[in-house]
Amino acid sequence: MAEWVDSEVVRAGAAEDSNIFIFLRPLGGAFPPRWFIAAPQVKKEILATALTAITTQLRVTAALEAIDEYSTLERLYVRRDL
Repeated sequence: MAEWVDSEVVRAGAAEDSNIFIFLRPLGGAFPPRWFIAAPQVKKEILATALTAITTQLRVTAALEAIDEYSTLERLYVRRDL
């Protein structure tokens, strides 16, 4: 079951092994900022969402397999607080 966490995307990019890495800073300090690996089946979409969040300075809601560093980032949604 995914754990949903509101976060800021600090860094995002591709590695030579074709993995997409996203560095998240959780809002409220639920855990220290850390790297996550985008799920392979949606890695391009997650990278696009992460880059959108960085560019627009919006926050995200992330579905994480676990909060351990380098665990899988299953979904990522840009959010705008109203």
